[in-house]
Amino acid sequence: QIQVTDASIEIFSLDLRSSLVTDGLALQQQAKQALELQKVAYINNDIALHKMLWFADTNSVSQLSYQQKKALFGDNYNLLGLDYYVGGIYDPTPNIVREILSSRLIPEWDWRDRHGANKQDKVNYYYDGDPNGSGWLTSIKNQNNHPGCTGLCYIYGPLGAIEGLANLYFNHHVDFNLSEQNVLECDNWDGANPPYETDCKGSSNSITNNYVRNNGVVDQVCYPDTNHSNVCHENPFPNGSPQYRIKIEGSSYLNSSETEDIKNALINKGPLICSLSNYSNNQSHSMVLIGYGTCTLNDTLYKAPYDTGYIVIDENSSYLGAMYWKYKNSWGVGNGDEGYMYHLDNQSNGHPEYVTYYKTPLDDILSNDDTVSYFDKDRDGYYNWGIGSVRPQGCPNTKLDSHDSEPRLGPFDENYFSLPVAPVIVVKHGSNTIHQNGVYSFYNPLLEDEQQEVLTFTILNIGTAQLNLIPSNLGDCFFEQL
Repeated sequence: QIQVTDASIEIFSLDLRSSLVTDGLALQQQAKQALELQKVAYINNDIALHKMLWFADTNSVSQLSYQQKKALFGDNYNLLGLDYYVGGIYDPTPNIVREILSSRLIPEWDWRDRHGANKQDKVNYYYDGDPNGSGWLTSIKNQNNHPGCTGLCYIYGPLGAIEGLANLYFNHHVDFNLSEQNVLECDNWDGANPPYETDCKGSSNSITNNYVRNNGVVDQVCYPDTNHSNVCHENPFPNGSPQYRIKIEGSSYLNSSETEDIKNALINKGPLICSLSNYSNNQSHSMVLIGYGTCTLNDTLYKAPYDTGYIVIDENSSYLGAMYWKYKNSWGVGNGDEGYMYHLDNQSNGHPEYVTYYKTPLDDILSNDDTVSYFDKDRDGYYNWGIGSVRPQGCPNTKLDSHDSEPRLGPFDENYFSLPVAPVIVVKHGSNTIHQNGVYSFYNPLLEDEQQEVLTFTILNIGTAQLNLIPSNLGDCFFEQL
């Protein structure tokens, strides 16, 4: 891509036709599409040349007009191909020497799949019913749905993070659909914020965070994304009374840009709001940070839709061991990996900036119901109460279950790896002993899913023995006294 600023052009002649060109608009569209396909071919050739891990194709963002992209990204934008991203792990700088940093923390995290919430085979646990796999997060939105408005990521990003945090905080799928238009038109409640015309072109995440903290934000149904008269419509609301009005306790910047600190905050605080810069002049783009991953041998990366191509990371890949971030974007499902972006960690492009976390409790001020649910759905003795270190009232005195849809896994260790339910006996036929008042989990790590195993063991007890058999999601168990 060639960019020119402060340039001039000389036109030596113009030809004027006296009649209209038949199907002129259609021909113009065909020419634009042909040029788009040329760009895609060029980018994919470059990806193949440098053995990068992402895919390029036309999508809902790449097909925007120059004027629309300029309004969305700023006057001097250069997305480095990001507007053509349709899957894989995006990397704008393939020629740099990557420093593979060691990390003591778990190598991958994704708030969509915690406790199997995005797995259809976990329907008896926390599965959210969404075949697209959003898990604890809410659906992808498109910030370009507001006529005449651009740069609304400062609203869409924070509300997307708060919607996901609400599911985790209450520990069930409340799936709030918060109104961006409510924030856009009503955020000048104290007279301190810029006028609507300015906010409509972009602003700071703190504008949204402060509004939700001080006033609460209502649902999308009662305050839909339509172009009103640029004034706050809360008396009455455009579409009936609100179903809920959500407030946050507050928000705070993370006082560190170190990768390990961001990972820790992500795991402990829930989805974060952050910004990416260096793709447009003096502007940054806000997104929800939902996780991270590490490029490992034989990882398979897919192009969206998933039946159109894939890349397998082999032993010769220069990306082995490289870390990447997972973002929830607000450019619609037609962009990126069905609305999500996986971006290689790079201090110049792709590293999270202005990272902000939200403080709990969350509160629906219309219902005053802030009850946090707690469960032991896999019946391993450890409870899941969503997020945070403080157990809700009434919850048994256990550590937080790291994976409450897998009875073999209990709490976290200090680096957020799941510990096996303890004490664990790896079975050896005929040599197992259960001591008095013992609680044990029997399993054989080499046992296939469809296999069965007969265990013989001795119970050491004084007086009457009681044996409680609890079947897991791996199958049933039966007892016969010999």
